[in-house]
Amino acid sequence: MAPEDRGPRPQDLTARARRGGGVLFARQGVQAAVQFAASVALARLLAPEEFGVAALAAAFSAFPQLFGDLGLGTYLIQAREADGDLFRRLFSIGLVLSVVLAALQCALAFTAAAYYGDQRVTGVLLVSSLGHPGHALWSLHEKWLRRALRFRAAAVLSVVFNLLAVGGCVAMAAMGFSYWSLVWPPVLAHFAIAPAYWVVSRQAPLPRFGFAPGERPRDLVSFSAFSTGNSLLGYVANNADYLLIGRMLDAEALGFYTFAYTKAFTFSKKVLATAGELALPVYAAAAQERERLERGFYKGLSLMLLVNVPLAGLLAALAPVLIPLVFGERWLPSVLPFQILCVHAAVNALTSPIDSVSYAIGRPDINFKIVSGMVAVLVAAYAVGAKAGGIVGVAVAVAAVKSAASIAKSLWVFRALGWNWFRFASLGGVSLAISLAAACAAGTVTFRIVDLPPVPALLFGGTAFLFVYLVGMAMMQRDVLRGAWKLAVGDHEG
Repeated sequence: MAPEDRGPRPQDLTARARRGGGVLFARQGVQAAVQFAASVALARLLAPEEFGVAALAAAFSAFPQLFGDLGLGTYLIQAREADGDLFRRLFSIGLVLSVVLAALQCALAFTAAAYYGDQRVTGVLLVSSLGHPGHALWSLHEKWLRRALRFRAAAVLSVVFNLLAVGGCVAMAAMGFSYWSLVWPPVLAHFAIAPAYWVVSRQAPLPRFGFAPGERPRDLVSFSAFSTGNSLLGYVANNADYLLIGRMLDAEALGFYTFAYTKAFTFSKKVLATAGELALPVYAAAAQERERLERGFYKGLSLMLLVNVPLAGLLAALAPVLIPLVFGERWLPSVLPFQILCVHAAVNALTSPIDSVSYAIGRPDINFKIVSGMVAVLVAAYAVGAKAGGIVGVAVAVAAVKSAASIAKSLWVFRALGWNWFRFASLGGVSLAISLAAACAAGTVTFRIVDLPPVPALLFGGTAFLFVYLVGMAMMQRDVLRGAWKLAVGDHEG
């Protein structure tokens, strides 16, 4: 079978990327609105302990999830040539893997209950294990759509899946299903959306094993090994805080911490996920032209500088009013951890985009080699933080150590690519400084100078933040503003 066309020609890659970016960000806007409304409803329908039970299980269910599809989807996107035969081989491997992961999670269910001393975790893990084969039925089809830059079709299906999962959670919570309302709907949504992906992608879920003569499975094995290694390291770094809080404190404390962590990254992760979905196939198409790739990276970075970084600062400044007003007074213990974690959210917004570059050029080993030397420090910092300051101490450890590790990783990747790291560091540092100044100004004006009811206080503080931030960017980061404008309206440089 003839290989599939790799994608758009260089001359129209920018236009395709711009249109795709508009579609993806529109999708994320819809999903963010839906999930925010659902989170407000769930925060009022469920108690912190019920969120905590789901979070206890999530720390263990994340372990099988970290294997994901062994990087098969990413391999499909960045492969220079791909056809239906390769797709079916990768789909078959992924489906078998999903059954293995489901069995692994079932085995972990009883270990988790013994670890936490809470038998409710067993049932949650057994039910959620069904999500592995459910997700495998359509996840590679979604990557196929992204490879072809069919972002509109992928976006519509993603919104439908989100509505099914989130809407089901709220409906079950309203009917009194307690923590089960956070477990069953996402599992059922996987099986419900799969047939739609099969039809839209025009790829039937037919298995095919083995490799054709002349194909090189070694490339796939190497790519998958490092990709899975990155997932393993990421699991330890991203879940050790949950595991330690659940072990050293209690379910309620974990509920407050989980609330703070997820809300600090709610909008930031949406933007990063969208940017990553767009960046990987676009960067892969330009991977052989390093200068073009670098220009594309900085255009994407300008979006992070103008959206995620100031958003984290704004949320941190207004959190003492925003959280109790929107979610209720009982979530006040989450305010300080939330503010601290917003620091890491801002730094993460600057450093995450470089991961797409390393994967696009077929070098997941870069991230693996760097992060592998940092995991032990992260885990130790989490343990010290939990013992010394509870959930606030863990939040400080996350913000300090993970932010430092993210910056170090980015600088190492820049060095490996031969790019100018000073430009990246200066752009990010100035943007963080401006956001910090704007957050301080908003907090000072809102909580120190004037005494207003909650809603006017939010409006007043938000206005003060935007004024200081925009003035600072206009004075010190004009190139970033111009880059973001070009990304929005398009140019001819690619």
